Amino acid sequence: MPELITNRYQQKTPTTLQENGCAISTPFYINPTPDQTKQLLNAFRSVKDKQMNEMGFELHTTTPSGLVVTTAKNPPLTPIEEELGMNEESLRYALFTRQGIPERLVLKLQRLTGVYVVTREQIEDTFKQWLDYLYGDEQSRPSQARTTTAARKTRKKETAQAAV
Repeated sequence: MPELITNRYQQKTPTTLQENGCAISTPFYINPTPDQTKQLLNAFRSVKDKQMNEMGFELHTTTPSGLVVTTAKNPPLTPIEEELGMNEESLRYALFTRQGIPERLVLKLQRLTGVYVVTREQIEDTFKQWLDYLYGDEQSRPSQARTTTAARKTRKKETAQAAV
């Protein structure tokens, strides 16, 4: 069975190279409901805020007069931001401005936050249904694959030579 390709950054890609040289890629997108998207973002914020406090960084301080002052310093990246590869603003953009989110982002967010919107079984079932639909047509089955024009011409030549 072909293995997933590793790119130049030493990251696995959703692509396999077949023995015949054909590459097969399987990108897919997950489109959580608005409530699920909010849950993922709020869980990310919660983990980030906890990590910020553990790092000793406070965004807001209260003065003796009761005023809340927001620091002008840029906070350091937290471990969750580093592992996800984006800050909160970028995540918000990725979650709310697209029709579907790349699977890698959703699955990584689930692992980091503990908020699960899809399971492996649901993803496998979706792929199975799609493949069943695609291969439902008899002409698409590998055993029924149509031969190329070049292959037919070669067979005709071989048949003609054998008859001589």
